[in-house]
Amino acid sequence: MITRRDCGEADRLVIFFSPNKGQLKLIAPNSRRPQAVLAGQIEPFYHLALVCRQRSSGWDKIESINIINTFPNLRQSLQTIRLAAALGRPIKKIIQPGQANHELFGLLLKSLIVIDRQPADWRANPQLFLAWFYCRLLVILGYQPQLENRPAISPTFFDIANGRLTGDNSLANLLSITDNEIKLMTALLVAGDWPKVALGAKVAVGDIDQAIAKSVRDKAITILKFHLDDYLPS
Repeated sequence: MITRRDCGEADRLVIFFSPNKGQLKLIAPNSRRPQAVLAGQIEPFYHLALVCRQRSSGWDKIESINIINTFPNLRQSLQTIRLAAALGRPIKKIIQPGQANHELFGLLLKSLIVIDRQPADWRANPQLFLAWFYCRLLVILGYQPQLENRPAISPTFFDIANGRLTGDNSLANLLSITDNEIKLMTALLVAGDWPKVALGAKVAVGDIDQAIAKSVRDKAITILKFHLDDYLPS
């Protein structure tokens, strides 16, 4: 479940992300009543299996819910809630009704599991965790930066429009990028699951400079903004 809002006297309109159907908007009838069957079963980031009833007009209705995972530790602190929200905001904008995206769903699910079950891994460097997530988004959405061919002159820039490095500072839509940022972004772009595949077995998460990680996160967000109508959080 991604988000929800009140609808009518006792219902809620809920937005879900389905790996097979993309964005789903469904009515949860009477879910705001304390004694209702659905009360307490529809919370942000719950992983659910749904049974729905199609309607000839308006939004379909939820008939029953099977809770797969509530990610209970995710709600233990304001930091974890904010981190999960940072993952959910771009997802909510990217997913479209009727468009399956198993890879994007898998990334979100794996990220929530990390926040819930492996706090030591991301707490050592939360900016690196977010940088990994946004770099994975770039790959999944087809906007992976090409960082192999560095220009012979310096400083080095990233040409957002063409997706490559350049030494020509006369171009529009440039990002200044350092060698250390290029190295870290390259590692994150080819990464699999967080964190060992991303960084290598000999590199500890806490050893990565947080300022560099934050800068890589910001650059990944800027690239996504350029391609996707400036909807992502700053």
